[in-house]
Amino acid sequence: MLGGHKSVHEFVKYLISINSDLVESKAICNCHCVGLNSFIINERPKIRLFVADKYCKLYDDFDSVNPIIPIHPHKYDDVFVQVSGTLIQHLYVPIDNSYQFNSGIEFNKYKYGRLSDNQIIENFGKQNLEYKGQFPNLEYLKSNQLHTVSLDFGIETLCSWLVFETFEDKEFKQVAYHKNLKEDKQLYKQLNNPIHYLNQHLDTLKHK
Repeated sequence: MLGGHKSVHEFVKYLISINSDLVESKAICNCHCVGLNSFIINERPKIRLFVADKYCKLYDDFDSVNPIIPIHPHKYDDVFVQVSGTLIQHLYVPIDNSYQFNSGIEFNKYKYGRLSDNQIIENFGKQNLEYKGQFPNLEYLKSNQLHTVSLDFGIETLCSWLVFETFEDKEFKQVAYHKNLKEDKQLYKQLNNPIHYLNQHLDTLKHK
């Protein structure tokens, strides 16, 4: 979609410059987990930029049974463009709970709030999932694919990526799977001075 790191950086800086009010108003600190920051840098199409600080838990060794971010689908088919580092997608598929040959991993099933839902969490049953493995820098994800993520610094200082929302899934249901999902009061806070934060991040990458 975008050729080379330099053109990606220039594209991101351009969108930040023309949509600065949007970026300022929608910047979220600790999005989904502590140390992961979210920025909407374009509205139509919606493009979200994620930047993981150096203390983000997603850099820890991945545990398929107890991931940092719950396993979940998306409302839209999404396109991913890497800005720095490596985003690793971890994919799962549901297993019929009555099928005994390959029982997979049993998770609790939750109604998991989107950013606008004030983190409403409700446990409503169990579901067995089969872990299908890890897929670094996956470029496209269908809305109904169950996934979670981990990160790798690579040669960069921080990991960052873009998400382009494309086709909406009209049958989307907001659910998530985890062993013991708990509400975290540290999450989904307003990020102060987001333009300065992003310019610092992109300037650092320019010298790599």
